[in-house]
Amino acid sequence: TVYRYFPTKRDLVRAAFGQMITALAQTRCRLHEWSDDELEGPLDFLATQLGRLGAGDVPSALAELRRVHPDLAGDFQRLRREQIQGIFDLLFDRAEKQGQVRPGLNRRVIQVFFESTVATVLEHPDLVAAGLSAEEVFRTVKNIFLHGILESARNSK
Repeated sequence: TVYRYFPTKRDLVRAAFGQMITALAQTRCRLHEWSDDELEGPLDFLATQLGRLGAGDVPSALAELRRVHPDLAGDFQRLRREQIQGIFDLLFDRAEKQGQVRPGLNRRVIQVFFESTVATVLEHPDLVAAGLSAEEVFRTVKNIFLHGILESARNSK
């Protein structure tokens, strides 16, 4: 049984939620392997990592985690935020260094937008119910974030 590897249900739950943290941490570590002008590669790697986690109803799982193990839920949310923030900082610094960030945009607002989008969109019940994979959702978020939504935004580059 699974308890052969995890002595308690709490340890099993920690490991299950830890998979997302591990995917984020691996992406953050691998950022240094890409050239400084590469932005899409690391984000595509993250999308692939998230896709490997498999489908699941993350909102329901998080609600249950908050109810049963609020301390683990708090740890998960803190660690997830730290990893997403680290990924954002590295990528934004690269984009800024390359002059790819539009002037006049507030970095903090962009950072909060990125963090909340990554966390919220991947867990949105409508997308979960539609059967969209985390990889597909994240790739769409990445494309919107890097290239915008409107065709005119792409053509004005």
